[in-house]
Amino acid sequence: MALYFGLDAIFKIFWFGLGIGVILKLISAPFLIIATGYVQISQATSSQIFWTSLVGPLTNLILFIVSMIVLKKVNLTRKQAIGFCF
Repeated sequence: MALYFGLDAIFKIFWFGLGIGVILKLISAPFLIIATGYVQISQATSSQIFWTSLVGPLTNLILFIVSMIVLKKVNLTRKQAIGFCF
């Protein structure tokens, strides 16, 4: 969204968050937190910041809903679907 507004958007890697995700996966934690990075934008107006901040989580929500619909259509359980990834 920031690029749509013509702003400079730079992805910054958050190594600590990535490390936490890897460690949780290695110890087979019952949950997984992955915070791999963030996008830094510069010289944005408050309206541009609002829309940029809103679109990211909405995109994740849409992807989640579409994934759940696809999983129900293919009749896969969550455990089976996760098994495809790892």
